[in-house]
Amino acid sequence: MCAASGNTTVQNGTLIVNGSQPLSPVIVSSGALLGGSGVVANTTASGGMVSPGNSPGLLHSKNVAWTSNAKFKVELNGSTPGASYDQLDVKGTVNLGIAGTSTLSMLGAFREYVEPVRPPLVLWVINANTVDSWHELEDPVLARYLESGFRQGLMDRQAEVDRAWRDIAVGVQYEFDRRSLAIIKEAEDERFDNLLTLPRLRERLRLDAPLQRPPEPVDLSLFQRVVHMARETTLGWGGDFVVVIMPLYEDVVVRQMSSSQRHEHLAQVLRDDYATTQEEMSLGACSVAVPVRHRDEVVAALGLVVPSLKRDRPKLVTALTVAARGIGRALEFRPAEAPDRRGVS
Repeated sequence: MCAASGNTTVQNGTLIVNGSQPLSPVIVSSGALLGGSGVVANTTASGGMVSPGNSPGLLHSKNVAWTSNAKFKVELNGSTPGASYDQLDVKGTVNLGIAGTSTLSMLGAFREYVEPVRPPLVLWVINANTVDSWHELEDPVLARYLESGFRQGLMDRQAEVDRAWRDIAVGVQYEFDRRSLAIIKEAEDERFDNLLTLPRLRERLRLDAPLQRPPEPVDLSLFQRVVHMARETTLGWGGDFVVVIMPLYEDVVVRQMSSSQRHEHLAQVLRDDYATTQEEMSLGACSVAVPVRHRDEVVAALGLVVPSLKRDRPKLVTALTVAARGIGRALEFRPAEAPDRRGVS
C-alpha cells in the first residue's frame, strides 16, 4: 500500500514503508500500525500505533502529530539509533496530543486537573509560542475541550496516563541524548563561526531590513476564546484567574548562545553532573538540577529554584544528589555512578 501523493490512510491493518513517499502524508487510524525504515511526509497517529523500523530501524517523517490515544512502540537494545533501537526521525514539528504545549492542550489540562479541584487561584502561564494554536484543532480529542463540560476523567486514569507516557518517554530520552552529543561533536567544526563575514555584517547592521516583508499577524481569536472560557469557569467557582506572560529558557538563553558557547555549556554539565542557570534571572531566581539515574541512563531530573546560587551551590548540589539517589532507591531503581565524562572537552 503506497501512494506517490495525496493522503495515505491506514485503517485496521499494517503499513510498512521501506521505500520513499515524501509527498504522501500518512494517517494511522485506531487499530492500525505504521512501521518500516522508509520516508513519509507528515504523520498523524489518530488513535493508531507508530512503530519505526523493521526490528530495529529508522523511519523518517516530516511533521508528526499524535492524538491522545495514539501509541508509539520501539525496540530498545542499545544506544545506536537504527541499529540497536528504533527511532522516528522527524524533520519538522512534533505535536503529541498527550503532551501538547499550546492553548488547547492547556485547556485540556485545566479541564482535567484544575477544574475538579477548584483552587482559589489559577495562573495561566503563556509565551509567544503557545498563543498560535490553530494546528491543535487537527487533533479531534483536543478540539473537543472547546465543548462545555467535556472531560476524559484523566484524574481517575493515572495508571493509563503513566503507561502512555512511558511508551514515549524512553525513546524521547534516547533522542534527546543523541542530539545533545551531536551538538557537542559538531561544535568543534564551528569554531570559526564567530568570524565576521560579509553576510553576518549585513545581518548585524540590518542592511536588508527595508527589503524584508513584515511577518503576517497571528490570529489570536482561538487563544482569546480559550482564555475567556477558562477565566469564566474559574470566576464561576469564586476563584481568581491571572494570565502570566513568561519567555521560554530557549528564547532568553539558548538562542543567545553561539555554537561554541553551547558546546562549552553542555560539556560543563556532563563533567559536573549537574546543571544550573548561567546567571541570575531578571526576577532574582536561579535553578539547579541533578539527574536521577536507572542503569546508567538518566530517567528524570530533580531541580530546585532559589533566590541565589552564589554561596550555597555546593550544599544544594550535594543535597539534591542525595535526594535523587533516594528517589531512585524508593522507585526500586539502582542508582549508578556518574559516567566518566573526562573525555568530553
